[in-house]
Amino acid sequence: MRNGKREIFMKAIRGEATERPSIACVNQTGTYEQMEALGVKWPDANFDADLMARLAIGAHTILDFDAVRVPFCQTIEEEALGCGVLIGDDKNLPSIATHPYDIGMTPHFPEDFLDRGRVKVLCKALKKVKEEVGGEVAVMGGVIGPFTIVGELIGINDFLIATLKNPKMLHEFLRVATKAATQLARALLDAGADAICIEDMLASMDMISPAKYKELAWPWEEELTSRISSAPVILHICGRVNPIIKHMIATGATALSFEPKTDVTAVKQAIKEEGKQVGIIGGIATMEDLFFGDPEKAKSSALRAAEEGYNVIAPGCSIPPGTTTETLRAMLLRETEMLGG
Repeated sequence: MRNGKREIFMKAIRGEATERPSIACVNQTGTYEQMEALGVKWPDANFDADLMARLAIGAHTILDFDAVRVPFCQTIEEEALGCGVLIGDDKNLPSIATHPYDIGMTPHFPEDFLDRGRVKVLCKALKKVKEEVGGEVAVMGGVIGPFTIVGELIGINDFLIATLKNPKMLHEFLRVATKAATQLARALLDAGADAICIEDMLASMDMISPAKYKELAWPWEEELTSRISSAPVILHICGRVNPIIKHMIATGATALSFEPKTDVTAVKQAIKEEGKQVGIIGGIATMEDLFFGDPEKAKSSALRAAEEGYNVIAPGCSIPPGTTTETLRAMLLRETEMLGG
């Protein structure tokens, strides 16, 4: 008996053999064409649980991916911790407008964290997604990595300066951020999530050095992963992650997601050397293959990703919302195509 879409994704993120590579996106999945087809748009779909769920399910019903996820934006934890948020519009996601802390202040973790901001909206949306399509596709909950949360609590420029000049002053902020991400992840698992994706965008080698990653980002990613290890955990970091790949493996994450600028052969070798079984996610360039690409470009990149051994063929980061449905569906490979038939 052949595995269904949900089973293929869950096996793939564990690095297990599957009859075909899984096809999904572990980051933002909303597009303008899906919004039009489903009759739901931003910003409403970022603030209303029913609308958030409806748009998320489009990754299954319209794109035909093996998994769906919420949320679309990257502001949930930060808002609940006191950041001001711009709500966005029909073309743009919510963004951080104000930062509640300066370096030298003592961060506060609110005991009512799960009742603040849009946390309950997100959990309700995930529960609805699970009830409607959880038997067919995998359902992911997304949380932000501690390093990135702290960047928004302080302000990215001041934060990056502090990583160089006052790193010890960041430890209490990182502890608070880890607690927030842990509580949200556990709430999403309680709501029915099959897996959690941790997005730690600021931990990219485009932003910090490998040494700073190992000092300030990795220990807290490891702690967060250990606290939610009852379910598979996907760790996503933007950019070329080869210099930090062994530490990413050492977080204990079930699967790693990264952009195709990373040398995937070296990733597979590092996994082998560490004696681990870790799923590899990505292979599709979000701008070149998707937004500026076309169906033929997306298809050829998906075929290459399959040949390179990605367990889950996916965009290397969030889907640009202007990407066409036709281009995204071109990632769906038939077995005859993978075999050269």
